[in-house]
Amino acid sequence: MAFIKEESEDVKIEETFTVKQEDLEEQTGSVRTQRKTPAEATDLHTVIKMAFIKEESEDVEIEETFTVKQEDLQEQTGPIVYVIGDSYIRRGEEQARQTVGTNLGLNAHIRWFGCGGLVWRNLVSFFHRCLEGRAVPDVLLIHCGGNDLGNIKSVILAAVMKQDLQDLHRQFPQMKIIFSAITQRCLWRSAESLRKVDRARRFVNHAMATIMVSVGGAIVHHPEITYKDPGHFLHDRVHLTPLGNDIFLKNLAQCLKNQIQ
Repeated sequence: MAFIKEESEDVKIEETFTVKQEDLEEQTGSVRTQRKTPAEATDLHTVIKMAFIKEESEDVEIEETFTVKQEDLQEQTGPIVYVIGDSYIRRGEEQARQTVGTNLGLNAHIRWFGCGGLVWRNLVSFFHRCLEGRAVPDVLLIHCGGNDLGNIKSVILAAVMKQDLQDLHRQFPQMKIIFSAITQRCLWRSAESLRKVDRARRFVNHAMATIMVSVGGAIVHHPEITYKDPGHFLHDRVHLTPLGNDIFLKNLAQCLKNQIQ
């Protein structure tokens, strides 16, 4: 397994060096969760469970289910896109409903699965739970990893993210994976040094850009969202204002448009 070397000021990806698998597993501990196999649909009239996601502490629960007939779903045109991730996705969906619409103005059927506080170790199992009773999406867009910074070393986090994304690509080779880069924040709740965590953030994003190439995917960058502009952040200095969310959604939409149209 390749590791990435992080230097003091600049984020660089240098020549790979190997680390024993058992060493990685020892450091990551419970980073991984058991994978689930999605259920398969039986006919055109299969009832699909649609779910809203609610987070209670670190557990992910899917509740308030309701049904949609398969023929109604087939009236939707364009590819199916799943957008999954942490509270940025949940809040982004709310902003989209009030502005451009949940399909972001694209010829696509976009489903949003946002869970506040989601960390990377729960992402893959969360995706499989969202997938239960539904068709595999044509595109999976992920925004996750920011809540891990300051809690997990960036080298370890990048290695685990790489392995999980490669596993998803092998399991669903026809599904295009897009990674939404971790955005800047004015405050990292688990960190003492803003500068140190922001360096780790850039390191992970750089690593993800390389990994996306290896799985035939893409990455969404958010260069306009910066901690130097307080107008982009709420008073908690973590989540985005309507202006920040507009920029965030615009970047997601542009990348999706480039990939599916």
